[in-house]
Amino acid sequence: TASNVLNTIGINVFRASVTVTLDRNKIANISGQGLNTSSFARGISSTASATLQAESNLIFNISSSANNVATTGATVGIFASNATAPALLISKNTVYNLSNTNAVTVAGVLVGAVNGGVNPRIENNMITLGNGQASNTRFLRIYNQTNNTGTAQVYANSVVITGAGAGGNTSTTSAFFRESTTVFELRANILFTNRTGGGNHHALASTTGSPGTSNFNLLFSAVAGNLTNVGGVPRDFATWRGASGQDLNSVNTDISSKFISIPNGNLRIPDDGSALVLTNIVDMGSASVGTNPVSDDVDKAHRANLTDIGASEVL
Repeated sequence: TASNVLNTIGINVFRASVTVTLDRNKIANISGQGLNTSSFARGISSTASATLQAESNLIFNISSSANNVATTGATVGIFASNATAPALLISKNTVYNLSNTNAVTVAGVLVGAVNGGVNPRIENNMITLGNGQASNTRFLRIYNQTNNTGTAQVYANSVVITGAGAGGNTSTTSAFFRESTTVFELRANILFTNRTGGGNHHALASTTGSPGTSNFNLLFSAVAGNLTNVGGVPRDFATWRGASGQDLNSVNTDISSKFISIPNGNLRIPDDGSALVLTNIVDMGSASVGTNPVSDDVDKAHRANLTDIGASEVL
């Protein structure tokens, strides 16, 4: 626990021109109490001109009290900016229970500006936010905040926004959110929100209509008409597909009862033989042999060409 400091960070990468691998760390129970309006708390923060690989880290119970309204977030699980070629890889991490009681941004994974030649790759992560939190917080699970020339490759993640916000809340939440013109590719992800209460809650949102592709995903919002919001236009599943030509092989269904434990960030899905799992998850991550973008899952289990949707192959 840190008191009366500006920023609180579990692991901080700030040295330039290096290759950094952060693997199998547990970063938990961090309370940033800096009250400056630029204060923040982060599990992992990388702002150096470095090649970064963050893999198989467990990040939970990260909080801050600061009323920091910056788009870089008041509380962030993994923050990565200024990365250099050849890679920025955020893979197989479990992030949950990040909090701030103010009307600020709380993000699971936030990708800021990166250098030319870098295609940020975010894959096989399990991210859960909002559980038990009624605050007017802008929960964003996977968040691209700055214009980049590379393509954000977002593959096979399980992302859940949940909880009940207070009725007077106005903040928007989203499982995937792009506040930039960065080209994105979303594939084989579970982008799920059953959050209720004030504000609008989306599976996929972007402030711009810039190019991007999205397909073979499971998308769900508790309010059907708020499933997506691109360029300020909310849409339901059918309208989104018709207007954008995206997610033509994706599915739209409520699978909240199938996750092992949303409160504990365990978004694996057991094979219970149900039609809900078999027809909406199993082998739905890619419809054609040879196009699977990921070779293993969050537990490093092998994925076949017909991958299951989400971070974990069905158990």
